[in-house]
Amino acid sequence: MALPNSNSFSVIVVFPASAQRYLIYEKFEGGAFPPSGWNADGAQWCSCTAYSPTHSVILDADGESFSTSLIPTPGTLEFAGLYNAVGAMVRVNYSTDGNNWIFINKHTASPGSWHGGSVPVDLSTLPAPLYIQMEWDEYNDPGNTVYIDDLRITSSVRANPSSNLVLQSGDYTGDGKTDIAVFRPDNGLWAVRGLGRIYYGQSGDLPVSGDYNGDGITDIAVYRSYTGLWGVKDITRFYYGGANDAPVPADFTGDGNCDAAVFNMASGLWRIRGITITYFGQLDDLPVPGDYDGDGSEDIAIFRPATGLWALRGISRLYYGASNDNPVPGAYQWYPGTRTGPFRDQIALYRPSTGLWAIRDLTRFYFGSGDDDPITGNFDSGGLADPGIFRPATGLWAIRTISRVYYGTDGDYPLAQ
Repeated sequence: MALPNSNSFSVIVVFPASAQRYLIYEKFEGGAFPPSGWNADGAQWCSCTAYSPTHSVILDADGESFSTSLIPTPGTLEFAGLYNAVGAMVRVNYSTDGNNWIFINKHTASPGSWHGGSVPVDLSTLPAPLYIQMEWDEYNDPGNTVYIDDLRITSSVRANPSSNLVLQSGDYTGDGKTDIAVFRPDNGLWAVRGLGRIYYGQSGDLPVSGDYNGDGITDIAVYRSYTGLWGVKDITRFYYGGANDAPVPADFTGDGNCDAAVFNMASGLWRIRGITITYFGQLDDLPVPGDYDGDGSEDIAIFRPATGLWALRGISRLYYGASNDNPVPGAYQWYPGTRTGPFRDQIALYRPSTGLWAIRDLTRFYFGSGDDDPITGNFDSGGLADPGIFRPATGLWAIRTISRVYYGTDGDYPLAQ
């Protein structure tokens, strides 16, 4: 963590294994059909039969279908379905070009009531990126109808470091405080409380916000994993990384500017644009960059959930935590009068099963529950990391001893620090 007057902070937001994080989470409650980036051929958006809460999609004739936007890392498909007759089916297809569709599976259930379920196919075994199509099955009897709602597609890399969201800073107004903000991955919405809403990015992009030009204000930015595109709004666009890389933006040089960097989830290779390339870590490690020695620049570091290992490159190796813990390093206390400076990140963990926060050599307390996302940030401009949680089910932001507000909805990524 850099010094507070640089407004350059790092955060690792780890989504608990019990939480549901989706590349697509479409309830079809928008103002039009199909959703932005999707395509429809004869399918209709209807209110005659609905699942959650007022609209669904109807398929009732040969060839009627709808298809998603491009999905970078497909994992599992889930949807709610209503079938009006025995034998009514929905056909699920995929395509890598949006035109040539390949059959995956057919799905049906007893007629007359809504059924939600997972299509019994691991989409991560298919080529990526791809599109998914829901189609009225050609073998249906005339008059049979299928209603589709609440469609969700998970990422195939949820349990890997790409679900370990690393942000460099969260001060979108330049006032020295972390702002409450969310990113909606299904449509690229950025919403900052008290500032506004804007769209930047597309379905499947990851937020990589940071101060890329050193002006003390966090810049809106996205990373597109299947192409390696970095897009920093109104500043720059470039390609760095690829489908197996997790973005880890941070100030690795201490100059106040956010540096683009990626961590390869399979090999442990770190690449920091224009600075260095090095191997540090292995498969299933989580990247946890931070200023662990207080010199004002971020250090390469990993947390290994399988063993609780923290490895801080050139600094230390130690064990702290267990396999289901989420790393939440941050500057939780001052270090006055030390050679390493007044701030440095400390090793810390959040345990979703109990809501335990454990900050090494400092404190332990309980705050949060199993489905909450742990967050940290400088929410009161005091310079130190304030622990908090984001509750996706309700949009609750609870910052310990500071504030409770509602902002965001299920499926949003909390943007903090």
